[in-house]
Amino acid sequence: MINNLSVVVERLKVTSEHTAEAMGKMSTSIDRLVERLDKSDDTAREAMQSAKSAHHRLVEYKQRLDDVDRHYDGEVRAANDRITKEVTALSDRLERQADKRKTERNWIITTMIALVGLGITILKLF
Repeated sequence: MINNLSVVVERLKVTSEHTAEAMGKMSTSIDRLVERLDKSDDTAREAMQSAKSAHHRLVEYKQRLDDVDRHYDGEVRAANDRITKEVTALSDRLERQADKRKTERNWIITTMIALVGLGITILKLF
């Protein structure tokens, strides 16, 4: 029986040693996992900060772009208004010139007809 007890005790020692060894390995693995988790948390915080910073920059760029759009929208409208006024003025001037040429042509034709009539009348008198 003592022999059996010593075998059982020996087995318990071996089992205890294996258990202690496995617990040590498990503890080391858990420590490494905790370190990795801490590193991933740090990386996640850095990524979040970077994303917030990038978002802030994008908001600033969008605001600048909106300001530029508003500025150039006004400039384009003003340019369109100036062009419209200039085209209208040019169109009016061309119409007046055309009317003037038409009037001058009519005057020349009327004058020629009157001169021809006067010439015919003078010829008939002589």
